[in-house]
Amino acid sequence: MRLSVWLWVWALLIALVKIASCAVFFIRLKRMISVHSVLNKMAGFALFLFPLSWGFAKPAYSAIAVCLLASAAAIQEARIVVRGAEDL
Repeated sequence: MRLSVWLWVWALLIALVKIASCAVFFIRLKRMISVHSVLNKMAGFALFLFPLSWGFAKPAYSAIAVCLLASAAAIQEARIVVRGAEDL
């Protein structure tokens, strides 16, 4: 399976946003916190289904759907970090 470079870059950017969110939480609260929002759970489930979709869909199309969900989850998590931990 070969995915385009831009999909790998997109996935890397999502990972960087999520790592930055965890780092900010750690700096603010002195403990590791991960947001378990509905979007995060949906993105994780989509990532779990990703290899199963190869039989009936092009991997690039499935990867785009997973990256869209993961991007929305990362943005939501970053927004929670910026607004503060009192929203948890």
